[in-house]
Amino acid sequence: MSFFFLIPAYWLAGIWLYGASPRQQFIKNPRFYPPRWLALCAIALLSLLTVVLFIYAQYTLPLALVFTLLVWMFFIPAPVFMLNHKPDWALASLFAIGLISALFYFIGGL
Repeated sequence: MSFFFLIPAYWLAGIWLYGASPRQQFIKNPRFYPPRWLALCAIALLSLLTVVLFIYAQYTLPLALVFTLLVWMFFIPAPVFMLNHKPDWALASLFAIGLISALFYFIGGL
């Protein structure tokens, strides 16, 4: 089972969490800041979906939790660090991560 579709979802969640920060620089109008609690709820639901998919793929619960934690530790902070230095790259990075994930998905087999 291939989980490459989760990578852009985690990347988008990281961008969304950074967009909810008052220190972000890529949303110019403060009216359009997404609420932080909504971003955190989306990350929690995405993490739960990841654990369920790992368990469905016959992983044990501790192993599914560890893999989810590793994915969470990379793909949530990575866009935050990138956008802190290059705030104009939000959509371009999401597009690039989506293309890379699609490439890995088709290389790894459907």
